[in-house]
Amino acid sequence: MRRSEIRETIFRLLFMKQFNSREDMEEQVSVYLDNLRSGVVEEKYSASVTAEDEAYIRDKLGKIMDRLPEIDDLLNHTARGWKTNHMGSADLSALRLAVYEIRYDPDIPEGVAINEAVELAKRYGEDNSGAFVNGILGEIVRKTQAAADNKENGEKSDAVAPEEAKTATLENEKADAATTKDEKAASEEGDTQ
Repeated sequence: MRRSEIRETIFRLLFMKQFNSREDMEEQVSVYLDNLRSGVVEEKYSASVTAEDEAYIRDKLGKIMDRLPEIDDLLNHTARGWKTNHMGSADLSALRLAVYEIRYDPDIPEGVAINEAVELAKRYGEDNSGAFVNGILGEIVRKTQAAADNKENGEKSDAVAPEEAKTATLENEKADAATTKDEKAASEEGDTQ
């Protein structure tokens, strides 16, 4: 299989992950790859799935699933006005795959990861999915590069690491809850006057 075909297979499996538990995914992956080998899956790939392809697919999918909390935290922090639980399934799958490749897979150039994700989003998502995915990934790359540049120069960066994104998200949620509580109290106070 070509790398783009392997990437599309991983994308499809990540899509399936949104509807299956991690425990169920092992069986789902086996069934999907068996169907791909036997021609039941309608994709017309350049070659059948080899043992090497299957090992690569399973390994990379496992690594992505292990990093999903970090990846989703980064996406939630970067995608202004969007949270992963409200994104389209195709967009989210493409984003998760690309973020993994950008942040954790040095063998994949950033440009390739972004271009492939945009193409997958266009093919499987909504009309504006390509632009949506491109915008989020571009912002992640900009912040990552800014953090690396600032680290080299010994400067502080406004770029956020995934671990920091989780803390920032929790702090924002607490602040939103406090604001809502204050607004409700003010509203009730105004009603009694």
